Amino acid sequence: VGREKEGSDYVDKLRAAINTSAGVPIKPTPSALVVMPGSGAEHYVAGVDSFQADVVRLAGGKLVGPAGKIFSPANAEAIVGWDPDVIVTAGAADSFANDPRFSGLKAIKNHRIYGLKDSLVLRKGIRVDVFIGQVHKMLTGKIK
Repeated sequence: VGREKEGSDYVDKLRAAINTSAGVPIKPTPSALVVMPGSGAEHYVAGVDSFQADVVRLAGGKLVGPAGKIFSPANAEAIVGWDPDVIVTAGAADSFANDPRFSGLKAIKNHRIYGLKDSLVLRKGIRVDVFIGQVHKMLTGKIK
């Protein structure tokens, strides 16, 4: 379709994002939870075989959550058991951060919960390099 140059340029950007993140090992490897916050009692969590898990791994972390490739509903007990170092939410983090059931989580106590645009977290596409870079900054504490 005559867009080979743009495709090649994007692959270069993606490789640069991966090399930047993967080239800086984080020790110990931080755990992360990727959440689609619900407005009520139910939150959805990315599975450990998902696209989001791949991004977290490329960024230097380890995704915690249920088995699978999709977001699944997770009960509070499971989330508390995972006790992640960092939480990334698709969209605003407020409903999850203000849920009293999670006030004891390391990520909440240490103010390491971050909301990203849901389109960035949920869609594979042209901004994957940005997603990898943002997650790497979150895992290393270089983002506020």
